[in-house]
Amino acid sequence: MGDSLSALNVKELKQVENRLEKAISRIRSKKHELLLAEIESLQKTEIELDNESIYLRTKQKWRGFNNTIIKWLVVRR
Repeated sequence: MGDSLSALNVKELKQVENRLEKAISRIRSKKHELLLAEIESLQKTEIELDNESIYLRTKQKWRGFNNTIIKWLVVRR
């Protein structure tokens, strides 16, 4: 493409420049759209992981509580 540019006049170069700028704009727009979608997906994953973490911590506390009750009942016998 570089060799063919040397044969163009100013008007033609301006047209090429405008097409390139429009193409870059579309690329940036698509990139922005994809990044937003990725951020949204990661935020959903973060919420799911937070919920799973809360569930597992609660489950672990209940197991500890149940073990304490069982030990207490065994000692009382």
